[in-house]
Amino acid sequence: LVGLKRNFKGIRVLEEEVITEHGDPKLLQNQFVAFVKRCYSNGYLPKLALYDNEQATLGRGLESACLLAGLPIMVKPCKKDKIIERIHQFQTLMGAYMFETERKCEKTIKAYKEAVWAENKEERLDIVSPTNPVDILDSVEYAAQPWIKDLMTVALYGDRK
Repeated sequence: LVGLKRNFKGIRVLEEEVITEHGDPKLLQNQFVAFVKRCYSNGYLPKLALYDNEQATLGRGLESACLLAGLPIMVKPCKKDKIIERIHQFQTLMGAYMFETERKCEKTIKAYKEAVWAENKEERLDIVSPTNPVDILDSVEYAAQPWIKDLMTVALYGDRK
């Protein structure tokens, strides 16, 4: 769960749920619904969940599960930027002290510490595995996409125009 700070002064990872078991759509849907419910029980009001636009079947399943559970959250595909742009965006946010992570989000912190970038290439060099930090990084980047242009304006020029 990523939250936006007032006046586009940054974003913060508030909650995390890392799902390492892949393959069972029903299990994934149940885990996602449980995560959203946990966010609500912790006082957060998630309104939008974004998924990789290349995973339409997954997204429809998550949307259906949320509707069946009566959760007031929209589930939509992310209009993601190219990977190199997302890397630069998050480097900019970090450099401007506009990206924070709650200490309890240990897997997110670990993923950023262990991220490996390919110099002069548009890819990450992380090892693909069930505990791959790329999924964590992607999910944070997707969550920020609706606000990224405004965040970049504040990071680079100091005020939203």
